[in-house]
Amino acid sequence: MQYDVVIIGAGSAGASTALSCARRGLRTLCLDARHLSRAGASWINAIPRHCFTAAGITPPFGAEHVSEGAPFYLIAGWEGPSFRIPSDGLIEVDMRQLVDRLQREAIEAGAELRGRVAVRGLTEDGVAVDGEELKARVVVDASGMKGARLLAGPETPTARTCIAAQAVHRIADPQAAAAFFTSRGHRPGDVMVFTGIAGGYSIVNITLHGDRVGILTGSIPGLGFPSGTRLLREFVAQQDWVGERLSGGAGAIPLAAPFVLARDRVALVGDAGSQVYAMHGSGVGAGLVAGSILAETLANGGTPEDYATRWMRDHGGNFARAFLFAMLSSTLSIDELTALMGSGLMTPGLLADGLAQRTPRLRPRELPALLTGVARQRHLIRKLAPLLAKMAAAEALYATTPARRGREAWEQQVSRLLNG
Repeated sequence: MQYDVVIIGAGSAGASTALSCARRGLRTLCLDARHLSRAGASWINAIPRHCFTAAGITPPFGAEHVSEGAPFYLIAGWEGPSFRIPSDGLIEVDMRQLVDRLQREAIEAGAELRGRVAVRGLTEDGVAVDGEELKARVVVDASGMKGARLLAGPETPTARTCIAAQAVHRIADPQAAAAFFTSRGHRPGDVMVFTGIAGGYSIVNITLHGDRVGILTGSIPGLGFPSGTRLLREFVAQQDWVGERLSGGAGAIPLAAPFVLARDRVALVGDAGSQVYAMHGSGVGAGLVAGSILAETLANGGTPEDYATRWMRDHGGNFARAFLFAMLSSTLSIDELTALMGSGLMTPGLLADGLAQRTPRLRPRELPALLTGVARQRHLIRKLAPLLAKMAAAEALYATTPARRGREAWEQQVSRLLNG
């Protein structure tokens, strides 16, 4: 059979791409190395509601929808000051339920899904799997950072790889769980994010959901810090009110600005293309949107290269800014984080934009506090100035992503700017 699109990976990025392609009349096959029920993430993940709207996918409902819009507090270390970030439109999603629904909807739309299929590599007319060749006009790699790697480029270095872990546990002692929040000046319904506890780019995120607690951790072990898996394990061991584990998982997240999304007839979607908002390491929403853009492009007669150009021009600058900020934050000490959070330079609006993965914009009402922070924190400004200059240069560079001719030279420019 000749497919229009063969997609490698049936997690949220791959299944949503299959759904978007099938809805547009493309003959679509989606494969995963694991059983389909085990494809993708298995934890609770925060996803901006606008990503579902942009992708044309029904937002989470029922068992998928864990919570939405809970007050979000960023805390320096374990005992430092807290900073409230507006989180309207941010949905806590049970990824197992979401991926299952996306797979079912893709099949209902006409896509074919197969699990337990090992991909051997590209062929002249498609892709080689166990014992056969699948012919396809376009091959999509949505298999994640450590997946098929159909466009083999340099691997993300360990110093730019976040090891994240998430688990949902039953609450063994509700009173002690509530006291964990109230003793720090927060309510049990708040989201508490302890940051910088294992280097500047590290978190332990605690959220209560009825009789359960969600624990999300992440750090960069390549910089010499404990992994997110270890941080989660240690937190659970230290808190007697955390009961039995109900679900969870762990994985590696690339902290890189995307600049190679296609070559010839191969396209990358999601973590495989580093479409991760590196400021906080979330890539699910980006994968949904990218899959929709790719499907629309192909259905209108475009190529993977056309998809890459559109995504880069529309979203690349924003994701590059997030990457640059993440790299700076990984170098900050707890004292520097505390100073930055109290300086007025991190305004609630700018942080809310980052949380929602939107292009940051300064609200007029926040300008006085920002100017005061500039005057008081000149040492931080000296550290931030080169970053701000790079951010502006990256935005201009991504806005002019070439369609095809000159793409390799452009990619070299991006690499020099972001990694220099």
